[in-house]
Amino acid sequence: MVKKLAIAMMVLMIGAGAAAASNGWQSSYDILWNINVYVQCRKIETTYANSHLVNNELLWVVFIPNQMKVGEPRGRVMRIPKVDPCLSVTMEEAN
Repeated sequence: MVKKLAIAMMVLMIGAGAAAASNGWQSSYDILWNINVYVQCRKIETTYANSHLVNNELLWVVFIPNQMKVGEPRGRVMRIPKVDPCLSVTMEEAN
């Protein structure tokens, strides 16, 4: 009886693990972003297309621009402060 219960629990755990691995949920770090930085003091707008988000914290947004959807992110890491009164940072999901 205990052996059958252990086998049933093992099958249930394997099934739950497979179901969790196959769901389509993605975090904001798994997708690419178009990040718009507007410098209000100089009236300059820059768009960083297809950016891989490295860290999105309260004071900074850290990303690597111009990435492809496959492979490891490579390139220069950009740090943009969110608390600078001259800067406005917006993000939208890249298609």
